[in-house]
Amino acid sequence: MTTVLCDSVSAVKYDLNDVRKHRKLNTMNNVATVFVFFTVLVNIFITALGFEGHIRTVQSQSPVIAIPESKLSPLPLDLNITEGI
Repeated sequence: MTTVLCDSVSAVKYDLNDVRKHRKLNTMNNVATVFVFFTVLVNIFITALGFEGHIRTVQSQSPVIAIPESKLSPLPLDLNITEGI
């Protein structure tokens, strides 16, 4: 992979219309195309299968603080009723 990247960078410096370099450039193009194809294929499988990484849960050593429930009354079932108006 590193040699392909280095070759592609060095290929930019020179005349790409030189017939002697066409074989090497075609090989580099084919390698890049196969790399992109497999990358897309792997991404499709990850998306289709719903791959999720392993999530580590860290257990806290601190005690859990309980918050007391509010003393408010619950909302009425029908909010459209206005009493006393």
